[in-house]
Amino acid sequence: MSPVLSPARSKFASLVTRLLLVVVALSGGLAHGDVIYRETFGRPSSPTTNMNPTVWGWAYFGLNGARVTTATGVNGTDVGRPTDVTNTNAGFNSDGTLAAYSNGFAYSDQGTLSTYLTTEYTLNVASYNPVVSTLIGIKGTRR
Repeated sequence: MSPVLSPARSKFASLVTRLLLVVVALSGGLAHGDVIYRETFGRPSSPTTNMNPTVWGWAYFGLNGARVTTATGVNGTDVGRPTDVTNTNAGFNSDGTLAAYSNGFAYSDQGTLSTYLTTEYTLNVASYNPVVSTLIGIKGTRR
């Protein structure tokens, strides 16, 4: 059985609840992070063939640890996410432009243990603060 609050306590509890809701709502707009690196694997809608990530300065290693060098790893037909952002501190798109393309995203057809890596962006670990800095994934958010 829950305790019954007096009218004064009930009003106070309601006020505190409303205040907390306002604080939570306002803090969502204040908390943000800067995107320090984003690779969109952008490409025009034609040609539609898949491409190797080396076109974008990335290496792709398969399940057995060997480098994948075939035309696979970046989709050529489907729309990626997000669709209207450009690279941040990354290289050029497959056609040498910096435009925001909706096509292009990295995928793995080598099993669950494949790895992509790039040296396009380096991080000085001496100045890295994990509380402040967040590295966004390849198909991450649009911030």
